[in-house]
Amino acid sequence: YDSAMDHLTYHFGNKICEQIDLDLKVASGVYNDTSHNTKMKPKLSKPAIVKTHYGPVRRSPRFANKLITHVSADPGILSLSYGRKKIVDPKELVQGVTGIAYDDKMNTHFCEWDVHFPEKPSRYFSIIKRFKQLGLIERCTSIPVTPASKEEVMRLHDEDMLNILEASQFMSVDEREALASNYDSVYFHPESYKAAMLAVGSTLNLVNAIVDGNIQNGMAIVRPPGHHAMKSEFCGFCYFNNVAIAAQHCLDTGKSRRILILDWDVHHGQGIQQLFYSDPRVLYFSVHRYENGLFWPHLRESDFDYIGDGCGIGCNFNVPLNETGRTNEDYLAIFHQVLMPVAYEYQPDLIIVSGGFDAAFGCPEGDMKLSPMFYAHMTSALMGLACGKVMVVLEGGYCDESLAESAAMTLKTLLGDPCPDVGRFGTPSPSVKASILNTIYSHRCHWKCFPYQNTVEGKENDDSCKHWPSITFLGLDERPTKFPTRDVHISKTEEWKSQTSLQLSLLLSNVKLTYPSNKLCIVYDEFMLKHFNEEQPNHPERPDRITAVLATMEEYAVLQRSLCLQSRKATREEVLLVHTLEHFKMLESLSIMKSSELLKLGDSFKSVYLCENSHECALLAAGSLLQVVDAVMAGISQAGIAVIRPPGHHAEEQEPCGFCLYNNVAMAAKYGLEVHGLQRVLILDWDVHHGNGTQHIFETDPRVLYISIHRYDDAHFFPHSKDANYDKVGEMGGKGYNVNIPWNKRGMGDVEYMTAFFQVVLPIAYQFNPQLILVSAGFDAAKGDPLGGCRVSPEAYGHFTRFLMPLADGKVILSLEGGYNLTSTSLSLTNCAKTLLCDPCPPVNTCGVAPSQSAVDSIRNVVQVHREYWDSLCFHTPLPPDHQEADNLVCLKEETPEPPPPVDSMDVVSAKRSTSLSSSCNSSVSLEEPPVNTPRAVTPPVNKLPYFFHDYTPGKCVLQQQVDGGLTPNWHDRTHRHKNPDNQGTSDTKPSGGQQETATGSSMVTQTSGVPVQGAAASEVADGSSQFGSMYAVIPLSWCPHVQFVEPVPEGGLDTSSPCIECQTVIENWVCLTCYQVHCSRYVSGHMMQHHQETGHFITLSYADLSAWCYGCESYVHHEGLLPAKHAAHLSKFKEPYASS
Repeated sequence: YDSAMDHLTYHFGNKICEQIDLDLKVASGVYNDTSHNTKMKPKLSKPAIVKTHYGPVRRSPRFANKLITHVSADPGILSLSYGRKKIVDPKELVQGVTGIAYDDKMNTHFCEWDVHFPEKPSRYFSIIKRFKQLGLIERCTSIPVTPASKEEVMRLHDEDMLNILEASQFMSVDEREALASNYDSVYFHPESYKAAMLAVGSTLNLVNAIVDGNIQNGMAIVRPPGHHAMKSEFCGFCYFNNVAIAAQHCLDTGKSRRILILDWDVHHGQGIQQLFYSDPRVLYFSVHRYENGLFWPHLRESDFDYIGDGCGIGCNFNVPLNETGRTNEDYLAIFHQVLMPVAYEYQPDLIIVSGGFDAAFGCPEGDMKLSPMFYAHMTSALMGLACGKVMVVLEGGYCDESLAESAAMTLKTLLGDPCPDVGRFGTPSPSVKASILNTIYSHRCHWKCFPYQNTVEGKENDDSCKHWPSITFLGLDERPTKFPTRDVHISKTEEWKSQTSLQLSLLLSNVKLTYPSNKLCIVYDEFMLKHFNEEQPNHPERPDRITAVLATMEEYAVLQRSLCLQSRKATREEVLLVHTLEHFKMLESLSIMKSSELLKLGDSFKSVYLCENSHECALLAAGSLLQVVDAVMAGISQAGIAVIRPPGHHAEEQEPCGFCLYNNVAMAAKYGLEVHGLQRVLILDWDVHHGNGTQHIFETDPRVLYISIHRYDDAHFFPHSKDANYDKVGEMGGKGYNVNIPWNKRGMGDVEYMTAFFQVVLPIAYQFNPQLILVSAGFDAAKGDPLGGCRVSPEAYGHFTRFLMPLADGKVILSLEGGYNLTSTSLSLTNCAKTLLCDPCPPVNTCGVAPSQSAVDSIRNVVQVHREYWDSLCFHTPLPPDHQEADNLVCLKEETPEPPPPVDSMDVVSAKRSTSLSSSCNSSVSLEEPPVNTPRAVTPPVNKLPYFFHDYTPGKCVLQQQVDGGLTPNWHDRTHRHKNPDNQGTSDTKPSGGQQETATGSSMVTQTSGVPVQGAAASEVADGSSQFGSMYAVIPLSWCPHVQFVEPVPEGGLDTSSPCIECQTVIENWVCLTCYQVHCSRYVSGHMMQHHQETGHFITLSYADLSAWCYGCESYVHHEGLLPAKHAAHLSKFKEPYASS
């Protein structure tokens, strides 16, 4: 049997199975095949022999070194064994309980002298009342509420600040009001101190319960809020910074290493920003109303160009909203274009949300128009990260009705309820588009997830550059020395309040609040095993594909928690919904054909085999999927999975194709439209092969949105049709409703697929607003699949499923298509099932990984074609080169005062409040020298330092460096590599004569001035960066996060004379310290760099000079974890031990 598909050719008659270049690296190390835990071997000098039921099979040395293989009891199929450390066992990730922290004692705090002050007890009571109405509190685990200790508060706040608040208990009302006039938007009450301590204590107790594993996630309904509170200053209704203290507590106790703080309060949380501005362990992301500084808190530091400082550069995100009335689609675009890509690259182990709800419709303070239901969608987007460890802490929100509903939607999502429908999404506003592009522009040299905006040379108003970042600040000229304490907040008329309340009631009237008790239904029938290839029993599409899936689901306790449906056969009428009568009759006649006739008929189609039971199995597969559709649409189950075969997405209207007889998913979509009266159905096809049959059946039907992510290889990959290319958008009324995302290169993995979701799938899907989602769930893009040649981890499929769950009221149905490695297919579908059961998703290895340039090109092409049909695809706009000179930036004011010298970021935190606001208020400023001369604008923006000294790239920071025998924070001595996003990776320019080649193939040079060059800057210097001069000493990192992936040295040691296993050269070779393969350097044939790109293995050791290079950090590394490998190499090269001192 010669498969038309690439990368695996079976010649069973000759008993040969040749497999080419499968990558078995597992991103998160969670494969559970412990029966064959063989470590990867060093280079073999001869071709390897692997025994199978068909006799010995010879493999090339390259193949033997790339794979750990074990031929299972099923001949011809490889069972995979992985040599990576476990990080998280998916079996242990089961939906936990949701915690809630609240206490009525926090409501004794209120403003005595202004009854209209917006931060008032009714905010709290409205939330708790709504929770009780919906029965949410009894579904949660109550977290004890205790006051924080003074020591806990002083983790981040000055003792004087704590003493002032404590002393306010004993002041008179007049004294408290006089004290409040010293602070911006603050009041004091005799119970303020106790309430503030309770708020901090509640937040700490909740976060401890989450990180200790006692609960899954939680919500703290606390007041007073906290995100404006600074180190030594009360501000904006806030006294102590609840969220920041909780984050610092987790870092100090070692319970968390990387924390994402998402602040969706409509006001910028400058307090959190200032407290973590130089700390890469906290990624602070704020979406807030700004209006170029006109909106409170009127800070220059709230703009997009304040991105962090020191080692924390790149870890502070501000997305400023410069006009009111922003809606769901604006926030959704921010999530898809910025937050989610960054969050998956950062890979936090804890997420804390500063949950202000003042951007919700009806809030007079925010004047935005987010629907309360949309907060459920934002919350759901976060729950796939950090193993589901998400904590939401109440901040603002000043319309009691919308506040209560928004908070309730958030808590329901944490509890696992589906997200309510929010309607179709429109076009993001031009101002938000500009803010998103500005944010991407300021951060893209620090992150690998922003390669989609081309970089073009040009100046202002140059047509080649469609967006030119600019900064305009219209804030206060001077900071007041005293602040008003009464009647200063927005007051709306009774007519406005009445109209707003009516509109809000209409908005909430159709919200679905109850959902099926069964989260997941599964259908399966053993009769489908009777479809098999009589001539080739080990054909890839074989019966044990589904038995293996069921066994894994049972092992992972999926079946025990799901509703198992009775299977059924599709009727003739149901088949004719998508297939011709001739097609049906032809398959119906199979049962009376002879074996020779079946063989001949199967050979007349493309990659099809037939047996006497094939038709019955095909009817059973299609009918069983329809059974799932009925259960989901009837509200019996929330979601469903059909474990069926034969697959279907290649089957055309008039003939079978590619292992497929009837098009199961197409039939289910048409069934939903015709029988259940649906108007919009999304079919997502993530099988590695293009679903040609599904596309052709619906290419003129605008009721079905078909999106396919598949390998294409310029039509050289099955089904070898140009119909699979990105320019095939549908026909007639269906134009724009056929979206092909074609990969033109093998090896696409988690990052590429997730990027396709964020850039294409999710923006289009939200705009389409489907009522049902059907997934053609093929898993032949998974690692180790013999046909796909891609590298998607089984865990990633769970994340893909999580991305879809907020849509269509959670009505998501997966139908098994391809997937021909039993282990990876079983684990992949099981991960999807666990996600639909609301189990947390295991982490994926996307930290610091860039999408391949080929994938970037494909996605750009898709967006370019489909932006005509989908307004949400409007962000692939060319940007100018990074770090523009001041005179190249747009200037919006005719006068720009001379800026004062910048304030040092480490000293200004404790600066006195008497310092005035920046003298450049009401002016446009460049990215080169933004003014910072105020304790309320304490954080320096991008380019305070020259760009080549920006010292942190997320996932690559050295938190500690050995200095004089001790460990001290290393905040300022790392450098960041400035890259062109359109040309990922390092330069391919060969070194000039006399230079020593480095791990990346670049040259190592030394500097006579004695100034060290470190990290990725070493790569720049070695690539010939002229600005550094000619002689530099490269200082290796003393630690990097990828050292943990270094594996023990093989028992036989190392052989530094080993040739490259790809090209057999011995000129300049490196050994991978994860799998111990030997490859040549870049300027020989570049096989080690290719190995890194294909496998994601990071650290390598030079056989030339025994230096170690980390591709993830783009720097040399010297760490005790590398010493065993250096000892072994030194012993081989010099016949004596390595002197590590």
